[in-house]
Amino acid sequence: MRRYIWIVVLLLCCGDFYGQGKVSKKDMERAAEVNKGVIIDSLKRRLDSLECQYGRLREQLGRFESRSFNLTLSDEQLAEYLGAKSLEGIYRDREEVRKLLASAEDDSKWAPVYKEILDIRQRLEQPYNKKENERDMQMVADIRPLKPHEGEFQYLCNAVNDYRFIMFELARVIKMVNGMVGSDTGISAEEVENKLREGNELETILEVPYAQKAIETYIKYKTSLSLPDADKELGDLVGELQGACPEAFK
Repeated sequence: MRRYIWIVVLLLCCGDFYGQGKVSKKDMERAAEVNKGVIIDSLKRRLDSLECQYGRLREQLGRFESRSFNLTLSDEQLAEYLGAKSLEGIYRDREEVRKLLASAEDDSKWAPVYKEILDIRQRLEQPYNKKENERDMQMVADIRPLKPHEGEFQYLCNAVNDYRFIMFELARVIKMVNGMVGSDTGISAEEVENKLREGNELETILEVPYAQKAIETYIKYKTSLSLPDADKELGDLVGELQGACPEAFK
């Protein structure tokens, strides 16, 4: 304690004399040299204190950096986010939506509902599977989406319930395409599609994304048999359809 008092007195005296112009720079340096040990000891203690504080702060920083902070969405927040999008928009942004659903409250009402909707919608882009389709038919009967999505959800229900029938429609329209193309290598895919649309032959098929893609692919390669991979693409597609629903594609 006495050392601190001496330092304070020294500094006050030096400041006072310096202000009056009675102490030279050399005198101040001599005074500082005399008390050098006291000043160094004080600075070392201050350094030790700061290093100890720095160590504690680094330790706290490490703990925070290794900790994960997952924000939990309330059902109100989730409903507001989902309700601002169309059902097809939700599916289009499904990667982002699935992350938000995963961060919902454990007892969330909407998270499991929209997870099921996304799963069901995704299966409509895959080849028909009888067991999965029958399970989806049971599931959509129990699902109640947000009010803004009720209309779009009904279309989804229709697609799920009609999927098996649509596979038979797809087989029927493929036969029509074969008849339209026949040996006429000059007809284009666009012309074939236009004729089918004019006769409303594609209306039901377009309910299911997989069926829509299948008929578009079939028409594309059937009207372009000169393409190097046309036979292979057609063969692969027909084989896939026969495996998915052999009753329709005998």
